[in-house]
Amino acid sequence: MKVKGNLQKSCSALRTGGLGLLLVLLFGTPLRAEPGQALLAADCAKCHSYEADAVSVKGGRHQSSVSCLDCHQGSHPPKGEVLIPPCSQCHSDSPHFSLESCTRCHTAAHMPLTSLELPGDAREECLACHEKQGREFAEHPSRHALQSCAFCHPVHRETSGCLHCHSPHLDGQNMAECLLCHPAHTPTRVRIPQEMPGKSCQPCHPEVAAKLAATKRRHRNLTCAFCHNGDHSLPPPQCLSCHEKRLGCKKHRKKGKNCVECHKEAHSLS
Repeated sequence: MKVKGNLQKSCSALRTGGLGLLLVLLFGTPLRAEPGQALLAADCAKCHSYEADAVSVKGGRHQSSVSCLDCHQGSHPPKGEVLIPPCSQCHSDSPHFSLESCTRCHTAAHMPLTSLELPGDAREECLACHEKQGREFAEHPSRHALQSCAFCHPVHRETSGCLHCHSPHLDGQNMAECLLCHPAHTPTRVRIPQEMPGKSCQPCHPEVAAKLAATKRRHRNLTCAFCHNGDHSLPPPQCLSCHEKRLGCKKHRKKGKNCVECHKEAHSLS
């Protein structure tokens, strides 16, 4: 039988060629390089299968741009010591790469992004890479700027959401609606987009909402953002930006451009 023949070869190999030859007969592939032959990157996976699998699936550029031997330099034990260079040998084109301890966040070099774990005080590390958010915190101080980045981002590229800390203005309001007015890193710099629904303004401006609901004038059909868009701190546009043609009639020519003298205020037009 074939199995019996292989077994006989194996026993003979132990007597004449030793364990290395036995492994070749059983598995068909040498598990080490031949004497005097340089190691290849493919040889590493024979012993380090976990690392090889990790880098092939989740290694990112560590898989596509470098090989095992680019990072693991030197002679393999027991003949020598494998030297692992500092990350800055390759990563040097950003202030983020000048930080002292890469492994504080990037816990596994073979899957550098998927293994990323944010310590609770990782503010310096985060802002070294996310410079735009750092500038926003500095230019528009708020309570958000005092928090650790990991407070809202416990996992890299994810967020716990506004409603984790803040009560909504309206029942059913979601995070996307919060961010229409309040950018997460500059929450006090309120900006009103054109697509903002009027109901989102009502909780903070109930008196104005009541006037619009009671009036029969056409302003009641407009959203708040039709007039109040852009920076929330700026005054609304002048009436004539929409109503300039009204100045053509005799009554308006006589009264002039002081609209509120007759119309009192824009929300009720009483």
